[in-house]
Amino acid sequence: MSLCGNWTAGFPQLSEKSQDVFDEGTILPEPDYQGTRGYIESLAKQINASYEHNIFDGCAVLMRRLFEILLILRTASWASRLLSRTATANFQMLERLSTTLRPIPSWAFPATAKGA
Repeated sequence: MSLCGNWTAGFPQLSEKSQDVFDEGTILPEPDYQGTRGYIESLAKQINASYEHNIFDGCAVLMRRLFEILLILRTASWASRLLSRTATANFQMLERLSTTLRPIPSWAFPATAKGA
């Protein structure tokens, strides 16, 4: 018998799949992400919904994920100046990217940002 047992027997609603995320735009206003890539819109809705339902740790994790995606998308367009991928074609970790980007003036990290 599995450790979790048969949870869906006691909670049949858990077996229903829901892809709709409803939010009020508390953290990220809808006009800021509306019309962008689908996965970014979905992530922004999840960020708002998790915050609105007091799931703050989850919200923080999702915000970091969004930041990493946006960082990768921005650096991907700079292929000639900066490669965000390692020699094995894997994307670099956030810490290494921030260390690489820090000296580039157009990134303008605030003075209060922690060093990598």
